[in-house]
Amino acid sequence: MSFWFDPWHDNGPLNRLFSNQEIYRSGIPRVASVADAFSSPLGWYVINIMANWWEPLPEFNQQADCFQWIRHPSGHFSTASAWELLRPKGNAVPWSSFVWNSSMPPRYQTHLWLITRNRLLTQVLLFSYARIPAALCPFCLCRPDSVDHLFFACQTSGNLASFWAAKFNIFWRNKPWRENLDWASKRFSDRSFYHSLARFGFGALCYIIWKERNNIIFRNQTLFLPAMKMHLQKAIKDKASTFKRVQDTPKNRRLQQSWDLSPSIFH
Repeated sequence: MSFWFDPWHDNGPLNRLFSNQEIYRSGIPRVASVADAFSSPLGWYVINIMANWWEPLPEFNQQADCFQWIRHPSGHFSTASAWELLRPKGNAVPWSSFVWNSSMPPRYQTHLWLITRNRLLTQVLLFSYARIPAALCPFCLCRPDSVDHLFFACQTSGNLASFWAAKFNIFWRNKPWRENLDWASKRFSDRSFYHSLARFGFGALCYIIWKERNNIIFRNQTLFLPAMKMHLQKAIKDKASTFKRVQDTPKNRRLQQSWDLSPSIFH
């Protein structure tokens, strides 16, 4: 460990605290290690100055030099512990456990977070920044494609949401996005097969709507609602296939038949 350039002392790297002239006067080479400096009789100049600092000098032994991450009890550095140290902390929002639930893949989680934080680059948002001349919904060409319109006030996205709800035997009445999210967060809150698949389906529903919207705008593709429903059904069937030994209950059987899931999930 470098005596001059590594942060072995609480005050930080010593080369920031001593001038080049003082470093030269100390007699401690720039390439010296901490052990070299404290074992050399030439180090008295710097060491005497450091001894008068408020922070006591660390104790030294014959063990090899090592770095220790003091911000975690284990002493080991990790990006997670560094992020916990640096990130701004606030109160948990009521929808966090739903959006960041492990039943959804990261792309669905991030997409739901962007929607909820109003960070999704809708045409309405871009129009407010004067980036585009118009902001009509590419599905209906009638209303601006705000978050509330896309999820799910538009007839097309609302039709897909009703399809999702009917398959889960849920009564669906569209409301503004935040109310829809609060409802889903409370409605699908446990770890059962039904709730896990419904959470995943909600994330897939929103992701498919956004992806199809982008295909129409940027690839000039034609809207085809049956294809969106097939895409949603395939995503949910693929997710269901990852479950094993699902409890064989009337509710789960209805769900299996509704989405045409493989009966093998019960074995």
